This record gives sequence, structure tokens and C-alpha cells, in this order.
Amino acid sequence: MDLNSEYVLTTDHLTKKYGTQISVNNLSIHLKKGQIYGLLGKNGAGKSTTMKMILGLIKPSSGIYSLFGKDMSRISNSDLKTVLARVGNTIESPGFYPNLTGTENLRIFARLRKLPEGTIEDSLKKLKLPYKDKKLFSEYSLGMKQRLAIANATMNSPELLILDEPINGLDPEGIVDIRKLLIDLSQNHGTTILISSHILSEIQLVANDIGIIDNGALLIESSLKELIEQNSNSFIFKASNSASIARAAKILEQQFKLRDVTIVDEQTLSIGHAITNSAEVIKTFINNDIDIQMAYLEEGTLENYFKSITNEGSHND
Repeated sequence: MDLNSEYVLTTDHLTKKYGTQISVNNLSIHLKKGQIYGLLGKNGAGKSTTMKMILGLIKPSSGIYSLFGKDMSRISNSDLKTVLARVGNTIESPGFYPNLTGTENLRIFARLRKLPEGTIEDSLKKLKLPYKDKKLFSEYSLGMKQRLAIANATMNSPELLILDEPINGLDPEGIVDIRKLLIDLSQNHGTTILISSHILSEIQLVANDIGIIDNGALLIESSLKELIEQNSNSFIFKASNSASIARAAKILEQQFKLRDVTIVDEQTLSIGHAITNSAEVIKTFINNDIDIQMAYLEEGTLENYFKSITNEGSHND
């Protein structure tokens, strides 16, 4: 069945259960052609499980997903090989031979894909890794292992690239290199990219669209631009008790005529935009014996939004 050609990848109520435990719960995401999609969630949210289902490494408990407009629940075995040949990926720990060099490892994968030797050299060069080096994979740093995994994932010039935490272990220079590579693949080669990461500030620099999942369920799917615009700068006041917060909110609404005042919790209230008269506001609070302990501008960032809609804590993915 051919699905909407606008999307390279879609999932429709994709679910994975292990006994009574639900790892991914009715997940529906949509990856547009040539765009970078950031799949965000804490450890244990279901990111890796979702990617494994998309790659056919584990079977969904229910729901369907499509790749390149093909319903993968109905695809034949012969077509499956053709579809997956258009996908590159790196999930969890790279599966390389420790007693071989980086070049020797890539040569094995190149032969399986029937790729020429020149492809190996080009891929290593893009990731700033040596060609025909004598250093064994077992001697690689974590950052070099990550680079080699990405070199392998991009070696066949995939139309869809799936990367699970690709910048783990990279130094700042390495992170910048991967960022430039992903943007180049998307903008100049039309590669569609699904990337998960816990470094949200980095995702904000590369992604076009965002999906945030928590406990296996999708909390929001949006373009990054719309998400940031809807969650622009806000001004935060913190007080010692709920009574002070309630009185502060009343003053902001009645005396300063502000309509976007939100009591976040017993000690915090937020104004949904930056204010230029903060000194006057604080002086008014003091004159009314309101114990304001902190006042600051909170920028509208992806990380701040992520924190606002997910609970703190972490588990194993």
C-alpha cells in the first residue's frame, strides 16, 4: 500500500509491549522528506525501541509504520531488502570487529553492500578518520568509535538516516563536525534524518521538526520553529511561599494589567513574555511585603520547553 509520499517515515499507533510493560505506546510520528527530525525523551522514554522497530530489529506488538510510502506490515520479503538498503543507521553500540582497523571494518560492510573501495575512503574523510590506518578498533576512543559508526551508516548514501545518540562521547570539535555533516546531508543531498539525543541544545541547532516522548507516549510533535515561537521568553518570579505567589500574581494582573501570568507551583509564577519594568515590579512587591527571592528572564529554548512538559528522573532505555 502506497502512503503519503510527503513523508519518508510514518508510524501509526506503533506499540511495543514486553509482558505487561509498555515500552512504546501508540506512537504516531511523521518524518518529512529531506528534513531532520529530533526524537527527544529521557532515558527509558522509548527512543531506541522505536528505532529498532522501524529497522525491523524487533517486532511491534501493534500499530503499523511506513518507509518510503510502503506499509511495512504488508511488504514482501524481497521488497523488504530493497527498502532497508535505502536506510543507514547506528543504534546503541557499533557492531565492529575489535581486532580490525577502522578501514578493515568498513571494507567488510562495503563488500556486503557491493560498494567500491573509494566509498570507504570518502566516508572516513568526511568523519575525519584515517584511511588505511594501523590502529585497531579496540584502541579507538569512544569518540572515534562514534565517528566510525556514522561513517558506516552514511557510506551507502542513504535516503533515510537513523541515528541513536550519535554525538555521545564526542568532544566539542567532534560535535560541530557531526552537526555540519547532518546539515549538509539534509540541505544538499536531500537525506531525511531521524536523530535522538539528550543534548537538546545541539538538536535545536540542526532539527526542523521535533517529537517529544515520555514513558513511550508522544507528548508533542511540532516544527522546531513553531515550538520555539509558542514558548518564547518568559519572566520568572520565585517566592518563599504560596501566599506570596498568589498576592504577586494579583498585583501583576490588577496593577500592571498583565494577562499572561501563570502560577507554576507554590513558589513560582511566570509571565509569558520579557518585561522591561522588572525593577518597578519588584519594588511594588517589596512595598506590599511580598517575599520575592528570585527574579529572572528565562529564554524560550528547546531544553526549557522539554523540562516543562516532562517529569525529572531517568531510567534505562
